[in-house]
Amino acid sequence: MSQAPGKAYRKGLNIFEVNQMFANEDNARKWIEKIVWQGDKPVCPKCRETNTYAVKPNPALPPYRCKTCKSYFSVRNGTILEDSPLPFSKWAMAIYLFTTSLKGVSSMKLHRDIGVTQKTAWFMLQRLRTAFQQSPSMFEGVVEVDEMYVGGKDRNKHERDIDDGRGTKGKKPVVGAKNRETKKVRAKVVENTKGATLRGFVEDNVNVGDKTRVFTDSTFGYRKLPNQEAVKHSAKEYVRGMVHTNGIESFWAMFKRSHKGTYHKISPKHLQKYVDEFVWRQNNRPLDMLDIMSELVRGLVGKRLTYSNLTTEGLYNAGRFGF
Repeated sequence: MSQAPGKAYRKGLNIFEVNQMFANEDNARKWIEKIVWQGDKPVCPKCRETNTYAVKPNPALPPYRCKTCKSYFSVRNGTILEDSPLPFSKWAMAIYLFTTSLKGVSSMKLHRDIGVTQKTAWFMLQRLRTAFQQSPSMFEGVVEVDEMYVGGKDRNKHERDIDDGRGTKGKKPVVGAKNRETKKVRAKVVENTKGATLRGFVEDNVNVGDKTRVFTDSTFGYRKLPNQEAVKHSAKEYVRGMVHTNGIESFWAMFKRSHKGTYHKISPKHLQKYVDEFVWRQNNRPLDMLDIMSELVRGLVGKRLTYSNLTTEGLYNAGRFGF
């Protein structure tokens, strides 16, 4: 197994190795089954029993049946793959491409790489993003906090939507924190950057107090936080000893490069999903590639996403922001 880029101690997975892993449908299905069921025994998604058996092959029935509750099931049941007609081999390859692309993978690229329509590829990627839930654990130590704005370019907006001030009208703010010791990141799409909103995010994700130093820019909303220190970017002060926000700003830079170079447009409705994706990528960087792929599959258990739920809500806002 090859080394993964950027981390010399990580084990990677090249395209030849992954083709051997998922050479046929059975291999791909067994790989997903072992992760979802946490072993080789099928687990009933309804009653969680392992007292199951394989039924005689029948295209009208799932391949397993539970002796306890008598229900038929497959590894798709109770996961984001439920009701998907796509073979496991395409899902496994999509998971590989998704996790190995540092700046994300577009639906156009996925549709070309695995031979599905662009619409199907987009839905697959949105399903995979449901796996990304940010950890509830609180940050301590040195924590950098900053915000960014995501939205369309002014030249693509109506004149009435262009802000004469900071240029943030029509854009969505995202606030984030990075633990300097662990390199872990937390980020959230917020409605505004008022003091109460910014402090609320910090208090929800950081153990503010004697054990923590919070480094920010000079945005007024952070000033009431305990042990908060700021650099004044407006005065061209970016580093003062230990005090800087370079770590969280580098995370924003990666997200922005992905937004412009890979995804191009992100609607406000789906923005948090993309933010969660890049938080997940950052927080799982030290893992070997197979472990990252397995972590993604585990995150798909207990989730359900329909195409109608994904597309019928928030369309007005998506057009309004012009992402």
